[in-house]
Amino acid sequence: YFDWAYVCPTHPGYREGLLETIADAAAVSGDIRLDDVGFPRPEYCFCDRCMEQFAESSFDDRLEWRRQLITDFVADAAERVPGRLYLTLHPDPYPGHLVERSGIDFDELSEYVDEFVVPLYDMAYSTTYWIEIIAKGFLDALSTPFSIELYAPDIDLDELIHAAEVADAYAKDVLFGYDASTACGAIRRMNAERNEGHSYG
Repeated sequence: YFDWAYVCPTHPGYREGLLETIADAAAVSGDIRLDDVGFPRPEYCFCDRCMEQFAESSFDDRLEWRRQLITDFVADAAERVPGRLYLTLHPDPYPGHLVERSGIDFDELSEYVDEFVVPLYDMAYSTTYWIEIIAKGFLDALSTPFSIELYAPDIDLDELIHAAEVADAYAKDVLFGYDASTACGAIRRMNAERNEGHSYG
């Protein structure tokens, strides 16, 4: 099951189109964030092209072949980015899970990626212990800096700020996604609480 569609990462036209888009965007912004990189699940992909490429490769292990394929793509993308390269990780820090799931080996990718981004989305953030667990896992697993992205739309401001405080204890930065007005409100509140006030009269 999927909430979205995938194009097989071995499709040559798709791959070249992505790299061209990355180069065009990097020429304007300098920095690039790669999102949804990799295979969608461990079972993918068994299309004719993947079967042929794996058979012709030097790999005996299919997961290792997928890992190298994704690492090569990120390396090629990095060559086209003059600034910082960010890469979004599925929020699973446990050893070997992302290699098996999508072909993402964050140890290898650290050579090419300047910062990872871990989206930890919730519709309420009424509890935050799970943010701490996942964030601590990434802190232990990664040698490259990482940021945590929180989901901002229609979230109670106090709950969002509390989630940000928990994330901030582990991540380099905390990002707010999808709702600029809520994000600005949270940042203003957090800045106000950090500043010492003055009393008059």
